[in-house]
Amino acid sequence: MMNRDQLSYQFGRFFHYQVHNILFAVTSFNIVEMAIKFSELNPYGAINYAAAGYGAYFGLIYLSGKKEYKRHLSDLENKDPADFPLENVDRIIIADEDGLAELLGRTVLKEKLEWGTVLRSHTEGTAAVIDEILNSYEAEKKDYIHIRKKDSLCIRAAKARYDGYNGAQHFHPGADGGGNYSINNNDRAVMRNNSLDLLTFNFRGKPEVIGYNKRFTYIPEERDCKSRLVRASPKDILRYLER
Repeated sequence: MMNRDQLSYQFGRFFHYQVHNILFAVTSFNIVEMAIKFSELNPYGAINYAAAGYGAYFGLIYLSGKKEYKRHLSDLENKDPADFPLENVDRIIIADEDGLAELLGRTVLKEKLEWGTVLRSHTEGTAAVIDEILNSYEAEKKDYIHIRKKDSLCIRAAKARYDGYNGAQHFHPGADGGGNYSINNNDRAVMRNNSLDLLTFNFRGKPEVIGYNKRFTYIPEERDCKSRLVRASPKDILRYLER
């Protein structure tokens, strides 16, 4: 029988890949339908039509974003892996010990809003090495972090790339269950090809860090060692959550 964290992870996978898509589409079309009905009775029908257009607009954005993400995956699968080395690594080594310590130290504070920073990494054989994790408070001062909310974060990716950074990290506030190990398509879709990101959150009362790119998720090789992450399948993650 699965424990609570395993069930949370499985629900997260299903929600991100199936239910979220269905609910978003249904909600958009419901907005359109209700707005049209109200417009027949309401003299302010133009406002309702505007609301309908607003819902349909975001529904189309989401669906087109999903299509774009699938196209990126197809590109990665059909092209030479040597062109996208960070997308094909089997492990991540976080060499910046001070940067990792700062991430974990801020994660344990359990802030109410998402926060994040930018990082630099390169490949050595089949491993990705993270050389630098910019202090998260410095990232805010330098305007790499634009908007912080409870459920989202805006990172100035173009500015970061211009300054030589090729990855980012963000923090998930709120629940500390196994669902955090399920990376949603939205987080992957906003990434550029050949990049590597980190996610931090609290799990069982302790700070946790995992990595991800367009296709794969990376979890700690050993629970108490956060500087070495290994590529993990859903089965690997379930085993990790069983401990």
